[in-house]
Amino acid sequence: MRNPTAAAARPDHALRDGDAVRQTPAAQRPAGRLLHTIMLAALLAGQGNCGAASAQSAIIDQNPVHPTIWPQGKWPLATDAAMEQRIADLLKRMTVEEKVGQIIQADIESITPEEARRFNIGSILNGGNSAPNDDEFAPPAAWLKLADEFWTASVDRTGGRTGIPIIWGTDAVHGHANVVGATIFPHNIGLAPGAIRTWCAKSPRRRRSKFAPPAWSGPSRRP
Repeated sequence: MRNPTAAAARPDHALRDGDAVRQTPAAQRPAGRLLHTIMLAALLAGQGNCGAASAQSAIIDQNPVHPTIWPQGKWPLATDAAMEQRIADLLKRMTVEEKVGQIIQADIESITPEEARRFNIGSILNGGNSAPNDDEFAPPAAWLKLADEFWTASVDRTGGRTGIPIIWGTDAVHGHANVVGATIFPHNIGLAPGAIRTWCAKSPRRRRSKFAPPAWSGPSRRP
């Protein structure tokens, strides 16, 4: 049974009738009527300029994507005809599977060199917490061995494969923190204008240090 008191307390656009809610159209509410009036006035005001719209504007209005107005980039280097011919030849010989694989980057934590060869992977990545054999303390020799294994797998041309060398990506914007003993530089956010000078001025000890803020070498996960 509906409670008359509760119903009267609700706004007139949300009165409950059993399990259903009757909504008053927005255009019939005071605020809704004002909004509709403003929108209608703006629409009518804009119609006076429709006749002067250019053909380009008409295309833009009709299509969600319009490359004609995109900025035009200009490659700063001269085109190497021999290189362009080699690229065209490679693309012509590549299978669809190879082309798909070339645009994929897989993390070394989730792929092996053999899988990279099998699926024609174009790039691999060692992310912030990825390391050879999932060993965050892996020595440089282990990194070099894994890199060689991925490269050897990628250039394998057996069975008619194109054998395009794989690209190795590293998540290391301020030094290779994954490799124990590597040199680590101040992070980008620490190089803000004036920040280092202000930081050094607070302590004579910091002024004597070779790097500011101090570098830290070790695995990506600090103890």
